[in-house]
Amino acid sequence: MPRSRKYQTRRTRRLVRRRKRSSLNLVSAFIYSVAAVLCITLGAVFYSSYQRAVRKQIAARRSVERLLPPGRVVKRTAPAAGRTLTPRKPSPAAPPVARPPAPSPRPVPAVTEAVAGRLPYNLDPEGLQEPYNAAVPRAGIPGGGLGVTHAVTLPGRTGRLVWLIPPEAQKDAERLALEKDRNFWVLRFDVRRASGWDIRKAVFTARLLEGDAREVAFVPVPVELADPLIEGRLPPRRVKEVYLRLRNNPWMGISSTQARVVETDGTNRWLEARVDPLLVQALVAGQYSALAVFDEGGELAGGPLVLGSFSGGSPPRLKVEGHADDIIPPGPVSNLECRADTRLRRRRNAGVVLSWLATGDDGQKGSAFFYDVRYAPVPGSFADAFRLPGWETPPPREAGSVDGVVITGLEPETAYGFYVRAVDEVGVAGPVATVQFVTPPLMTFPRPEVVKSYTGGWILTPGISLALNVIPASEAFDPAGLPPIFGSRAARGSGESSPLWDRGGRTVHLRALQGETAYFTLLLAGRLRDMAARITPGSFSSGETHLAPQSVRLYRILCPPNRKSGSRFCDPLLPLSPGSTIGGAQDRALFAAQTVQGILCEVKVPRDQPPGIYRSQWEIRLGVRELSLLVFLDVRQGPPDDQTGFVVELCSQKDIGALYGAEGVEAVLGDYCRIARDHLCVFNPLPYSPDGTLRPGFAPELRGEGAATEISDWQDWDRRNGWMLAEVRSRFRRPLLLPLFENWPASLKAGFGCYDRLVRDPRTGLLVYGGEAARAASCLSNEYWSVWRSVARQMVRHFPASRGAEFHVWLINDPVRMYRDGPLPWFLGRPASRRDYAALEAFARSLDAGLQDTRQPVRFRVNVSRAEHLTDLGRGAFDIYCMWDPRIEAWELVRRRALMYGGEIWRILEKLPQGSSPGAARAVVLRTFLLGGRGLSILETCGGLRDWVAASAESVLYCGRALRRKGPVASLRLKLLHQGMQDVRLLAALQKRMGWTRRQLMDFASAWVNVELEPREWKTASMENLRSAVLELLRHSSGADPD
Repeated sequence: MPRSRKYQTRRTRRLVRRRKRSSLNLVSAFIYSVAAVLCITLGAVFYSSYQRAVRKQIAARRSVERLLPPGRVVKRTAPAAGRTLTPRKPSPAAPPVARPPAPSPRPVPAVTEAVAGRLPYNLDPEGLQEPYNAAVPRAGIPGGGLGVTHAVTLPGRTGRLVWLIPPEAQKDAERLALEKDRNFWVLRFDVRRASGWDIRKAVFTARLLEGDAREVAFVPVPVELADPLIEGRLPPRRVKEVYLRLRNNPWMGISSTQARVVETDGTNRWLEARVDPLLVQALVAGQYSALAVFDEGGELAGGPLVLGSFSGGSPPRLKVEGHADDIIPPGPVSNLECRADTRLRRRRNAGVVLSWLATGDDGQKGSAFFYDVRYAPVPGSFADAFRLPGWETPPPREAGSVDGVVITGLEPETAYGFYVRAVDEVGVAGPVATVQFVTPPLMTFPRPEVVKSYTGGWILTPGISLALNVIPASEAFDPAGLPPIFGSRAARGSGESSPLWDRGGRTVHLRALQGETAYFTLLLAGRLRDMAARITPGSFSSGETHLAPQSVRLYRILCPPNRKSGSRFCDPLLPLSPGSTIGGAQDRALFAAQTVQGILCEVKVPRDQPPGIYRSQWEIRLGVRELSLLVFLDVRQGPPDDQTGFVVELCSQKDIGALYGAEGVEAVLGDYCRIARDHLCVFNPLPYSPDGTLRPGFAPELRGEGAATEISDWQDWDRRNGWMLAEVRSRFRRPLLLPLFENWPASLKAGFGCYDRLVRDPRTGLLVYGGEAARAASCLSNEYWSVWRSVARQMVRHFPASRGAEFHVWLINDPVRMYRDGPLPWFLGRPASRRDYAALEAFARSLDAGLQDTRQPVRFRVNVSRAEHLTDLGRGAFDIYCMWDPRIEAWELVRRRALMYGGEIWRILEKLPQGSSPGAARAVVLRTFLLGGRGLSILETCGGLRDWVAASAESVLYCGRALRRKGPVASLRLKLLHQGMQDVRLLAALQKRMGWTRRQLMDFASAWVNVELEPREWKTASMENLRSAVLELLRHSSGADPD
């Protein structure tokens, strides 16, 4: 090939390679250029988004900081992501600014079965218990996200010292003498400076003029009550009710803390105390508008706490810290529905149940802070509607849950508009949901036929100076005064109304159910010392069947003088055999001063006795004269279920063995239990003494130390307490007291460690615990609690399983000088402060912790001397509330607490009182049951030998040793307790037959008896008429609707 051609070919190849190389560079450059452009574009987009987010955050921060007052203090802290306040059991509820009502997000249909099935248990419970507001735990307040804590001082604006007991002299308005249980201070603060904040810390300060640092307490005051309290527009009785409700708010706990004194210079002193931030948050949210301040340690300080008022430029103030970053309102309340419930119908008002789906704190997230619930008759508006108080509104649940509230006290057959909205913790409210509903009519009760009464009175025996009368067993008679029939001819022809005695026909009319006992009292007046009388009951017969002769028993009623007043009290019963002689020379010792003799007659109807009218003729020989009485007994079929769950407990703090001798004490205790059981009561001797020592034989021997403590020998204990093991097998409810108390199984002296916090009590002169209530549990060592729990577990496991028996732990001792190893530091029997209830709560929770895996039920009892001091302590730990407090409003408040947190309420009496009417014993049982109680406990019921000749209120069971009997003798009051229990069983059967609640049953009974009256004021005729009405309704009712 020529060179030129070869050269040309080489050059062509070179050009081709160059062209390929250049085209590749162009493609790469194009790709790189496109990639660079895309990166720049994306960077610009991200940068713009970042700038917008920053501007939005800055705008949000500035919008929140506009809410801060001038001169604010800003603290830079680390972000508090995920932080929540300490949860509290109660919860506030309140609205801030009123908004016009908005329609529901969708039409509200009628309540369907599906929705009703989702109602919480408290709004739709099983059984006969009325619906009640739930005990919903308070959710924590979410922490702020901006990481900034603000601090500001909220000065007090207005205030007033509210007196429960009016002062003797006019007080200086500028010197507020705060005294426990005599007054409290209501303060309104300028919370606008903290508007929109989540409160994290709060400290109360006030100028201290006199007194020392002590424990003080704070509670929020609802909007509806703040102005009337501060302006002094509430009457004294209403003030006491408000004081009780403020300290027992079911969803807002009391904030109690030990205050301290801060000196700013040589002359000024300030009292400083921490306040639960949740209380201040409730003020910021808007429903609660003031704080009430209480002196909690005043009874131990020896003087009032004198604080400065609003003069001199030094008003009380709140120093608060918090976050201001919540700007998202709650979501709307949905599915708002209203329904009637027959269990809420009353004789004078009506009630309804509202239910809805809960919303969240921020939209539909979390849970709101409280609900603003209002109602008003149609036509009405949200702004003018009545707002349900915070203590009536349960706190919200999580978003999506079913919430609800019970509203009572409404006018019947009236159209109401109900409004509900959710509000968050800073006062931002969601939309208003509304529903209209017509309330049901008033409840009408069946009225039985007019109770038949007879013309009763005295019958004068011709030819001799003796008279005869028949009265109900619960009616009193004067043993020392002759009836008017002896002195006036006009009185001989006059008569009086009687529910059972027909004087003209000389006939006694009795009515009883199968298994009951009928009682009446036969009175003989005149000179029985000069002549004898004899009573011979005849047998009862209906023509087809007969009543067993041993069913009739007679007792002579002895009327010894009272030890203090000298007046005669007819109570001891002497068994009298039928046909025995009454009067004559043998009566001149015991009955010398009695011109009227009483013979209690009881007729016991067996459970299987056929119903019918039974007739009996009684022969009464008065001197040489003979009288015949006809006794008619109307036996009716008894209710199928007589297990009411109501208990009458007869206790004793005496040493029974000392009354009868050491030998055979077990048999004697068995006799006491038997006679109580025969009268539908239970006998419970207290296993320990007021001096802190165990009674012999009531507790087994121990060995070991600490958690290894165990019971060494059960055989000796079982032998000594065979009567208790026999009671365990009872078919009916039978509470048994375990020997556990503060000084056994562990020694209180060895376990107590707060000797530096003991303060001398001015009332008793003894050293008692004076520290904070919250630290009472820490005063006892861990070893003490471990021994307590270990022995409690062993004792409960030792008893066999039973249907009726339940075990109770009851601490009833108080500080006394004779207490073993030094005085008791707390008042456990009659708690006088929150410190005492805090100690009781520690014992109750320790018991729960030690008995979680046991089969037998163990219930912790607590005595309530004043409901104001109970506050929020022991919720869920106290099982039985024994009420010393006799006030109706206190009873109702504790009853609601028992419904919400579990438990039941009993009435406790130190002794069964003596009075002008023995029917008070029957009345106290009826009243306790109608008010919703489940038991009556009488602390001392065993009498001594002297009580036969000198009357004593503690002798419900008389010592039989005076009659040479190895066991107790019944009293007239015991028979009336039995009659009261029979009435309770009748009322319970009627309640179940008619489907009523206990409140509705009380409305029915109010036509005859008034539960607001004390038992001693009840009339025998009213109780007899109530019983007759119940018997008629049980005979005619068919279980249909009571209307």
